[in-house]
Amino acid sequence: PFVWYWFAVDEQGTVYVYREFTREKGDMATMIIYDQQAEKVVERSTHVDINGKEYREKFMFIVAGHDAWGKHVRDQKGKTIINYYQDGGLYGFIEGVKDRRLRKAVLHEYLRPYDDGNTGKKTAKLKIFNTCKKLIEMLPEMQKDPDDNEKYLDVEDHWVDALAYGLCAYHAKKSRGLKSEKSELEKDRERLWKSIRMKNRRFM
Repeated sequence: PFVWYWFAVDEQGTVYVYREFTREKGDMATMIIYDQQAEKVVERSTHVDINGKEYREKFMFIVAGHDAWGKHVRDQKGKTIINYYQDGGLYGFIEGVKDRRLRKAVLHEYLRPYDDGNTGKKTAKLKIFNTCKKLIEMLPEMQKDPDDNEKYLDVEDHWVDALAYGLCAYHAKKSRGLKSEKSELEKDRERLWKSIRMKNRRFM
């Protein structure tokens, strides 16, 4: 089984999970090897604009679980899963947070409802698109570990774990503050928001 999620963050820090690519255990029809998984992720992240020009979504980073960094005992090439993902065209991996308590705490922080301050309605810092069907199905199914209420029970948790990996990685990077040198993605986002603000001023 595997799962990939795509995340985006707006200027207010709200996180959006907008795309899901997954396979459930035992589903032989969707079995796919690691480098082909990566190729499918690249394919799903590549689009054509209104002028017919192809472009690919830019990733600030890609989070993978800790088991993806080790060599599998049955792999005769001595490669890690990350190596295969790189063969498939994906780069910029960071390791996901191992601490299950921290993953649960961060997930709950982003799911916690609060007043939006404008409409008086409740909202949250996490928004999940209805395209993420398996994640929406599994989130309510997560149970507390009876031996440790600060963790979820470690059963069929790939989808929620993937969500928590992404949230923890973003949260950690946000907490470190601004870097002295901005990434190309950050520069692109800044240029985009400047252009939007300029257009808004013209119509005022």
